[in-house]
Amino acid sequence: MEERQGMFAGSFSSPVMAEIHGIRQFVVQSRSTLGGIDPESGEILWSTPVEASRGMNILTPLVSGNRIFTSTYEGGSFCFEIEQIDGKQSAKLQWRLPKVEGYMTSPVIVDGYIYHKARDKQLYCINFSTGTVQWESEQGFGQYWSMVVNGNQILALDEQGDLLLFEANPDDFQITDQRKISKEPTWAHLAVSGNQVFIRGLKTMTAYSWNEN
Repeated sequence: MEERQGMFAGSFSSPVMAEIHGIRQFVVQSRSTLGGIDPESGEILWSTPVEASRGMNILTPLVSGNRIFTSTYEGGSFCFEIEQIDGKQSAKLQWRLPKVEGYMTSPVIVDGYIYHKARDKQLYCINFSTGTVQWESEQGFGQYWSMVVNGNQILALDEQGDLLLFEANPDDFQITDQRKISKEPTWAHLAVSGNQVFIRGLKTMTAYSWNEN
């Protein structure tokens, strides 16, 4: 128990429930380690170190199939393949982008492409298979986004109170709609229920309808 606490305690990142090679597990990112934990026994199924300055691993890892994408403060972006040999799992680094650093925004994936808002305030589209950067936005945004996916659309909430809508397109980045929805900071994550979107500011709660054109 002491080993597990030392390895995974004190993280900003949220755990993710996933099934990797048919094994249900929490994918957890601590200040220095990425790993899988059995939800019943607490056993560490696999782990790998992830480089970060001052332990600032904040975003939630992205799991797709047997691969995991994560990004750290001053450490870059990483893609790991979780391998399974003789019933034991281990993480193998597939690619790394040292100059695309994570901060607080958790990435999303659509049709094999990662949309990642990085520490430099740019949005990146990254090929999940190869690590190729398809494009980066020409403009910078605030330090923090929360993003949700609806089909081929991505809705992003900037901490400055701006709400942006854009298409998930690996060839180009175009904002299709944008509006100022709050004069106060909007740090909480977007909440979606059906076609309703709920946004919490410091002192307000607002509901919007997300309708397809």
